[in-house]
Amino acid sequence: NRMQFAILEAGTQALAAVHQIPRARTAILLGATGLGFQKDGGLGVRSGDLLDALRASAAYRQLDGAARERVADEAARSLRARLKECSSDDTVGSLATVAAARIAMHHDLSGPHYAVDADHASALAALEIAVAGLQEGEWDCALAGGVSELLTPVELAAYAACGALSPSGRLRPFAADADGTLLGEGAALFALK
Repeated sequence: NRMQFAILEAGTQALAAVHQIPRARTAILLGATGLGFQKDGGLGVRSGDLLDALRASAAYRQLDGAARERVADEAARSLRARLKECSSDDTVGSLATVAAARIAMHHDLSGPHYAVDADHASALAALEIAVAGLQEGEWDCALAGGVSELLTPVELAAYAACGALSPSGRLRPFAADADGTLLGEGAALFALK
């Protein structure tokens, strides 16, 4: 998927500035919450369970046989129409842990590599863990940063509903007159030694 390539490109650019990469002692810490297709893929995988829950409901059981089939068919079509079409590779490939592993495999890095999920502070948490690991001698180099991929309107709707989106559309991080946030997509990784 395209975000996997963006993450790999960000990691490659960050590592390009490192003259000698200690391959066995380089950690990768990728700050991310869930990525795009993960939600759609997960719901697609569980669609049978969702339809089974519908069929087990008292209201469904009260319908006659023909009505039951119409309702089940309509529910299945509606669910499929709402989900982005994705393969199993999209579902698994959207996991942040897989992205970190792909960077490690591409650059032949055998140090620890994992995702850090601290909601909107994930990238900062990844950087903090990277710095602490460097200071404590756990690794000699760390590739750390964050990624955000919002392929569905779910996040925007949730943030709009709770009033977190900036009505002005102008970001003023840490300013007293800040009026909310804007959500975006991208990847930024830093090589730290």
